[in-house]
Amino acid sequence: MRLRLMAAVGILAFPLSAADFLAEGATVLHLRPAPRWEATLYTRGRYNFERQRWADLSVSPGVSYRIHPAVSLKGAFYFTSYEFFPGKRTMIYRPFAAVEPEVRMAALTLAARTRVERFFIAGGLPDFNRFRQRFRVSGHGAWAPYAFVEVYFTAHGFTRTRYAAGVVHRLYGAHEIEFSYYYERSRFTGQGLRHIVRTVVHLHFGGPQEGD
Repeated sequence: MRLRLMAAVGILAFPLSAADFLAEGATVLHLRPAPRWEATLYTRGRYNFERQRWADLSVSPGVSYRIHPAVSLKGAFYFTSYEFFPGKRTMIYRPFAAVEPEVRMAALTLAARTRVERFFIAGGLPDFNRFRQRFRVSGHGAWAPYAFVEVYFTAHGFTRTRYAAGVVHRLYGAHEIEFSYYYERSRFTGQGLRHIVRTVVHLHFGGPQEGD
């Protein structure tokens, strides 16, 4: 069981080759029915250029609640069609819970997110938990740059580090478009790397959230 669990964690930690290059397109629908509440629907596809096929297709409904102007609780459930090996797709079901305090200043915002996930994998692979800690700094304005670093752990220790930089551009109304780059290193693959170029469209409906 331990070997099968380590295999599952290792495969999910990416990459399967020395370096994977992926492009991600995503949309996020944000609905704010009340000042402290936000419901989201996140959809994404990640295309692997080396394999010339979609490696990850996901949809995730979620909800967040701002318990304080500077602290949010978040939860969501991912449904993912994942290509473990060329031509073999597997369903992964992944609920998560997170807490994210932030410090908002005139020119930038500092945030630290703690996230706990549970993986349920079809096909007989064992379930497991994953823990993530992210530290993010972001600017304000019509073109708001950001950067963050995030570390990943399971019961067997450290698995991955993700570095990211990007910019969020406010479009007409409250809608936004985001461009970013992820650089990842996994301890399961030696010097193996993953590079992800992302474009995300955020569509906002409802009033402003308390603390905005």
